[in-house]
Amino acid sequence: MNICTYSYEEYLHLVKSFHGSLAPGLLIGGFIVDLALKHLPEGEFFDALCETPVCLPDAVQILTPCTIGNGWLTVLSIGRFAVTMYEKESGRGVRVYLDMKKLENWPEVRDWYLKRKKKQEQDLDLLLAIPGHRVTLPGGYYPAENDVWALLRTKHGLVSLVVKGLAREPFGEMLGEWRDEGSPGKQRRLEFLCAVLDLDHDLPEVIRYPLLKWTASAVMEAVRFHATHAVLLVHSFTPVPHWFDDFERFCALFGARAAAGECRPAGERMGVELHLGWVRGDERYLAQ
Repeated sequence: MNICTYSYEEYLHLVKSFHGSLAPGLLIGGFIVDLALKHLPEGEFFDALCETPVCLPDAVQILTPCTIGNGWLTVLSIGRFAVTMYEKESGRGVRVYLDMKKLENWPEVRDWYLKRKKKQEQDLDLLLAIPGHRVTLPGGYYPAENDVWALLRTKHGLVSLVVKGLAREPFGEMLGEWRDEGSPGKQRRLEFLCAVLDLDHDLPEVIRYPLLKWTASAVMEAVRFHATHAVLLVHSFTPVPHWFDDFERFCALFGARAAAGECRPAGERMGVELHLGWVRGDERYLAQ
């Protein structure tokens, strides 16, 4: 999914250049402006009216011809995160706003909007989250598909986060099983993953192969988005930590000691600080 005519990466670069930082309001504002433009009545010229001076006017100026300087953008400090775009001649248009009821499902966005946390108390900002995010890898037709990939901003810099949800099913094939039907493509892929993660090619056969590609995905996306940290986070949905021993063996490859409920440092890979973590979901939603 793009934001208007720009990819996520292109839009984030524009935001940083124009606004000076990757503010959450600019990302949300990008989706608001994109939605407004898709529903704008036909017409050659249109104006925009923002109901807040915070972030949203910059999204309008980045994505449309409307600017404060040319008079096509009006900013009113009403206190609503909303924009109205309307055709100049007919006055017909569309209004898009941030719906507080729907924000109950997005607590980080809600807390940001309502300023429930002071800046110095905010550990991180969620800039972007994509379910089923795919990362292309050499050596085969299939990319690495991650349950969720997210880009976060912290006081220590940007973070590339891959989340793997885990219930009773295992992580996937062990490396020995995956390599049984060896092919030049698999060999090429394994060499690439080991290069990204700075691991020896002679890995134990009991290592779960998918953990390698998910971790490499976090590092590769960190490099692509100029993030300083990459995290693989396993989110367990069972009261009993199934497959934790597999995770322990994997962490040991990096000289890291796995611990439930913690995220442990695993060294620097491709100039990015890598972290490996295991957490358990809310007791109310855990599968028995």
